[in-house]
Amino acid sequence: MFCIITIYFLVFKLMYNLKKLIIKRLCYVKYKMETIESNNNFEQNIENFVKNNPFPSYEEIENKLQNNCFLYAEYSKFCHKCTQTIYENPTNKQIILEMGKRLHRAAGDVALLTCCQILRNYSPYKDSHDIDIRSQARILEFYFAEVSPTWLL
Repeated sequence: MFCIITIYFLVFKLMYNLKKLIIKRLCYVKYKMETIESNNNFEQNIENFVKNNPFPSYEEIENKLQNNCFLYAEYSKFCHKCTQTIYENPTNKQIILEMGKRLHRAAGDVALLTCCQILRNYSPYKDSHDIDIRSQARILEFYFAEVSPTWLL
């Protein structure tokens, strides 16, 4: 009798876990489908955000960098112009790569890292409540990998 109850219990637990797994999988598929459908507006949302939130001036960013010696030392007006151009053209991969190449020619991997840090931590992207917009600076890391394969090492 004890053995039969144990088997029923195990079967019940197995069915319960299977049901949970199926529900999780269905929720995941639904999430992915919503993400794919919402990505049609992703580029438009980023471009609207950039239009409504201009990039800070060189002086504003320089003042914010007073406590970060590394970025303060590396951030120049040239780096600011390239970073601003990248910010203002968030969906144009060709312009982003061209600015990345200019930065890399000027100061190597450090300039690419500085640009990404500025965009991630000191640009209007940081203050957005939309995770897609906040993650835009992270997307640049993949673009910059085409400019210099060693910059993330």
